[in-house]
Amino acid sequence: MSHDIEVTVTVDAPRPEVWRAFTVDVGMRPWWWAEAGDVTFELPERVDGRYRIASRSLDLAVSGWLLESDPPARQVLTWLREGEAPPADPEFDHVTITLEPDGFATAVTVRHTTHLGDPAELERAWHGLLGSLVRLYDNTH
Repeated sequence: MSHDIEVTVTVDAPRPEVWRAFTVDVGMRPWWWAEAGDVTFELPERVDGRYRIASRSLDLAVSGWLLESDPPARQVLTWLREGEAPPADPEFDHVTITLEPDGFATAVTVRHTTHLGDPAELERAWHGLLGSLVRLYDNTH
């Protein structure tokens, strides 16, 4: 059985800049698990390319393949948290990242289809991660 998690935030930056924040290591480094200080990014250069994001200090890594890319609007990836057994069926988790213009800002929606029995922890993790991205571009302070 799968569950769909959907989290939407508004980032105070134009869509091409937010796209870079999801697709290049220099764009991801300031917000993706930034508190760890030791995150490594191996990012795909093309569709069907493999990616891996890891932090030794957090004892956490995710990996998968880039299935679709439509810059600067949409990406679809497979997703497997390393150390967890792959699902019993051949379906991996899928993450779809959609970026929509919202005036000067960008609406970011992450839809994660997961095979985990209880997706609440995963949903909290996405809220925390995307909250870091929003704070990076927060121009109100």
